[in-house]
Amino acid sequence: MLNEPRHDPPEGAAPPRRGRPRDDSVAPRVLEAALDVLAEHGVGGISIAEIARRARVSKPTVYARWPGADPLLRAALASISSTEAPAGVPSDPRQALAVQLERIGARLTRGRDGRLLGALLAAADERPELLAEYRRRVIGPAAHALRSTLERARAQGSVREDADLDAAVQLLLGAFLARWAAGDPIPADWSARAVAVVWSGIAYGGSP
Repeated sequence: MLNEPRHDPPEGAAPPRRGRPRDDSVAPRVLEAALDVLAEHGVGGISIAEIARRARVSKPTVYARWPGADPLLRAALASISSTEAPAGVPSDPRQALAVQLERIGARLTRGRDGRLLGALLAAADERPELLAEYRRRVIGPAAHALRSTLERARAQGSVREDADLDAAVQLLLGAFLARWAAGDPIPADWSARAVAVVWSGIAYGGSP
């Protein structure tokens, strides 16, 4: 009996998959669970077993995708959304700054993201790369959004040409972070008050 001719797969084609297909929902669940555990227990309290339990998977399933806690934490932080939704931002630059700052401040000082920032600051000396990733995903885009609005205000003639926009952005972000770090409650009108103070120093006329 003649052997059947061999048909090799086309060059570059993926090899045939064996066993059960990989569940695409596993990785997002594990990454979310890792962020939750990090926010609640800090870098030193990371447990693959606890992450697997919360993600409803086995430990071998986690290790099949990430060889240890360090690469898992880096992947989890890299998965954080850095997009600020533009919907609802007023066209007036000063009002837009207040809306943006309220959203950014809420993200940085409340809920899981605020706890993540605290956990990463506490471990900054031992694990600076984790805090750097958080800054890249959250704080950097937030600062960019504020600066873009300030640049638009300057292009429209509302803000002085010689205004220090970098300092303005840092002052706006710092208005929330300083109160959060001190443990002081953040008033509902805090973003508008912070924008008024900064605006008085950079706008033509200098009136709050």
